[in-house]
Amino acid sequence: MAAEEVLQGADHYKSEIERLTRELSETTHEKIQAAEYGLVVLEEKLTLKQQYDELEAEYDGLKQELEQLKECYILHESLDSSCCPSATQMLSTQPLGLPSYLTEGAGWRDRQSDYKRSLLELPPL
Repeated sequence: MAAEEVLQGADHYKSEIERLTRELSETTHEKIQAAEYGLVVLEEKLTLKQQYDELEAEYDGLKQELEQLKECYILHESLDSSCCPSATQMLSTQPLGLPSYLTEGAGWRDRQSDYKRSLLELPPL
């Protein structure tokens, strides 16, 4: 009888060791999956941060360009053609501070009028 109890005890410990080994394997697998997911999230965060920085830099550049366009428009509007015909003529033929893509090619006067109209519609910063 003592031998039988020893065999039952050994079988019990053997099955317990197998159960604990399976649980350890499952837990280890879950931790590895969580770590891999964390790396994916971190990579995505870095990508989004880089995109945000690029968009913020573009926004700052466009904001500065808008301010220059507003200043140019205000200068252009403040010049009285009867008082300073040479300055008005200069602004009409070669606008100050405007990027070259706005003045090159046909139709730049239409684009200039469009920009004047849209500048007047913009809310203050």
